[in-house]
Amino acid sequence: MSEENKPTPQSEADKEKELAAKRNAFLRYMTIIFAVAFLLVLISLVLQAHTAKAALSDLKESNSSALSNAAVNAELLQDENRKLQEELDSTKKLLADEQEKAKTQEESIAQLEQELEALRTEHAEASESSEGTQEAYDALLTALRCTTREGNVTFSKAMSTVEKYKEYLSQEALAVYEALQEN
Repeated sequence: MSEENKPTPQSEADKEKELAAKRNAFLRYMTIIFAVAFLLVLISLVLQAHTAKAALSDLKESNSSALSNAAVNAELLQDENRKLQEELDSTKKLLADEQEKAKTQEESIAQLEQELEALRTEHAEASESSEGTQEAYDALLTALRCTTREGNVTFSKAMSTVEKYKEYLSQEALAVYEALQEN
């Protein structure tokens, strides 16, 4: 049995060859696995670079599109602002014109009110004058109708009324009044 346990030189050489063959197979296997892993990483990197380029291209397009849209919007806003400014200026001019018209109308109204007040005053004076004239002539007629003059209350009242309103009498009526006073 001891012979069986002892390794033979030939079997050791076979084992060495077998071990070397296994080692070579293992190294080839590991090399292939590393190569495949490297290829997979390389393919992944290429795909990622391609995806990044596509995303960058999309971003550039979006950026240029956004910039052109912003420029168009800015131009539209400037046009709208210009139109609104023109409308505001036009409205301000209309307002100024209307205010000027209102001021002119207010001045006209004030002038007409002054004229109306003057006419009312003139009318009141004319009415007063008319009333005074009527009173003076009525009193003068009453005094002329009185047959007795001395001690007559009616005659005295009529003469005092004529005296009060004598500025409203005509020259002829004043002459009659003075004649009545002398009698």
